[in-house]
Amino acid sequence: MGACYHLIALQRYLDKEAPMLVIALNEEEEFKEEIKELLSQAFLPNSATIWKRPGDQPLTQLLPHLEELPPIDNQTTLYVCQQGRCQAPLTTLDEMQAFL
Repeated sequence: MGACYHLIALQRYLDKEAPMLVIALNEEEEFKEEIKELLSQAFLPNSATIWKRPGDQPLTQLLPHLEELPPIDNQTTLYVCQQGRCQAPLTTLDEMQAFL
């Protein structure tokens, strides 16, 4: 079992194209359940998903660059980042569904 875990970790490390999804939730955590459903149906191998809540100080201390990825216009926002660059933020459920 340990060998499988390490192979998966190695695959994730070697996959430089793997996306990092940052979901910046608004105060109401709008679309949270819908996004979870979309993620469960999408095939995104080696992707990392980060759920960011407003005022989550431990997370922003651990990953300071997340401070630059807030909810836009107080709407839950999905950021898709690859190789240190983020695409245009997605703020509507239709845009998120089209990407995922």
